[in-house]
Amino acid sequence: MAHGPPLKRISQVVSWLPANAVATTVLDVAMWRNLEELSPVLNVVHPRPVEYDVPLNGIVNAIRDILGTNLSIVSYDQWLTTLEAQTEKATLDTLKSIPAIKLLGFLRRNAAGGLPNKFSLDTAQSISASFKLWVKYWNLTPV
Repeated sequence: MAHGPPLKRISQVVSWLPANAVATTVLDVAMWRNLEELSPVLNVVHPRPVEYDVPLNGIVNAIRDILGTNLSIVSYDQWLTTLEAQTEKATLDTLKSIPAIKLLGFLRRNAAGGLPNKFSLDTAQSISASFKLWVKYWNLTPV
């Protein structure tokens, strides 16, 4: 079985949404009767975030089962150190094959302080009936 590059483990939660939930909400916002009254930013995130390892383990298992490639999971610090080492000898080809190098500054800041994981969904729910139903479903679903 082939081995791929390591994936990073992050001690944070993720609030990802399925693409269809986001797409429907975007359409609802675009069709909103008075766009001028909207906030310039809407939080369209999952109302019940999960630990990062939950989707990551699913991704690792799917890649192993479908592609026959094993991926290891390493700490964020170890992953960032490996990425930083790649920058010392980076070429144009390296930048193309490891695009995360271009985000190194952001990744360092993320490692230092993390990202927010709690968002207000009230405005997005008031605009998008489908998003409101989706949030309601997850708020009613037992953990």
